[in-house]
Amino acid sequence: MEELSKYNIEPELSIEENDFQLWEKCKEMLMMAYNQMDSNIKKEILMLLLLLGTEGPIMAGPMEHDPQQSFDIEYLISCNSLTKYTTQLESFRLLEADWDDEGAAAVDEMAIAHGLELVNKLPYEVLSANLEWGPTELGAVSLRLATAQGKLRAEIGDTNFSYFLKTAGKDSERHSFEPWEEQYINQLVDSLRRLV
Repeated sequence: MEELSKYNIEPELSIEENDFQLWEKCKEMLMMAYNQMDSNIKKEILMLLLLLGTEGPIMAGPMEHDPQQSFDIEYLISCNSLTKYTTQLESFRLLEADWDDEGAAAVDEMAIAHGLELVNKLPYEVLSANLEWGPTELGAVSLRLATAQGKLRAEIGDTNFSYFLKTAGKDSERHSFEPWEEQYINQLVDSLRRLV
């Protein structure tokens, strides 16, 4: 990992400044360093954020509402869920074959496209739940949701998808569909809705 001192930034932090002022200067320094980084290092940062399951958009960069390009953590935290999940899914395109060093397949473009289509069909109450998106070793996209009402685990592939649903007091249900069609997508959306 390269040291921050390599980048053309000049930190001027003073002990007399309050925590807020120090934090604002730290954010500015981080953004300046990020903007100067090699694209391969940026890719590694994105991969690390993906593996850590960041809560905000994975793609760090200049914020539209901030002309000074400061690293605005408040924006990341308050970013709407649609943007968050879309960004997570889009970031899976960065995962090349063997991304887990154990022979995993690259995430299939159609699986990502289907995940994005699903996200755009989700109602507010599902979007605001804590959906967990991830890549699978077979090149699919996984989706998990756990609430007090139950659990759902789905795998979305290039032409098909399947999911398990366990609701309180009931047996597990397994659903598998091929091809990816509107009626089946709506059934998955309804199942997610049952958990929120």
